[in-house]
Amino acid sequence: MGAAVHWQVSLCAIALATGSRSSAALADPVHPLPAPKDQTKPTSPLPGSAQPTKRDSAPPIVVTGSRIPRPNLTAVSPVTMIKSEEFRLAGATNVEEVLNWLPQVNPSQGEFVSAGAPGVATVDLRGLGAVRTLVLVNGHRLMPGDPRFPVPDINSIPTPLIQRVEVLTGGAGAVYGSDAVAGVVNFILDTKLEGLKVEGLISGYQHDNRDKFVEGLLDQRQIPYPSGSVFDGRRENVSAAFGHSFFDDRAHVTLYGAFRHIAGITQDQRDYSA
Repeated sequence: MGAAVHWQVSLCAIALATGSRSSAALADPVHPLPAPKDQTKPTSPLPGSAQPTKRDSAPPIVVTGSRIPRPNLTAVSPVTMIKSEEFRLAGATNVEEVLNWLPQVNPSQGEFVSAGAPGVATVDLRGLGAVRTLVLVNGHRLMPGDPRFPVPDINSIPTPLIQRVEVLTGGAGAVYGSDAVAGVVNFILDTKLEGLKVEGLISGYQHDNRDKFVEGLLDQRQIPYPSGSVFDGRRENVSAAFGHSFFDDRAHVTLYGAFRHIAGITQDQRDYSA
């Protein structure tokens, strides 16, 4: 009796082992079974129906050399442009005088700085410092004007040759590095000037010393001060530029020269600062 039961149990174990092997072979990922072939044949399109066409190849991608957007294109970072007419209408003899009118420009070194002025003119965007504002001339970096003051000196930019000024106040650090964190100021000069161009300007400042409150304080300290209307701070500027093309416009030369004199104004020449 015991032998018969043992034999039946062995047959069941063999049957279970055989079934498990066959099921494992169906799910073997190393040797998968071939997929069944589709017996259906493709049907031909009906007459008059739209025939499938091939897609056109993608147009070629044109890569430019600069990632700074142009003023006539829509961009995330705004670009402010100052035309040459603004310099002539303002009667400015220096560049920083017009740039300081922009709200994104913080007045920096220029002709109105007295204490500790190194004699250079700089651009300071957003008040981050002139070392964080990149200055370009026709797309090329402007080098420092003083080795002791490593920032671009815009006094070397000829005002009569300026066509426009482009001011970019964002997104320039990823293109030019840490010296353009505050932004970029690009001066576009006229490189195709033909003929002679001469400009001259004489200007000054008028002030009426009539601050009675300040004058009373100065009288108590016996400090002298100016009175009445004064005209000082005289500025004289004369510039000349000459340009000519050669060899059927394949070569061009431009010569520029200028003379500028600015009379200084001290604090004792005004009643409010005497």
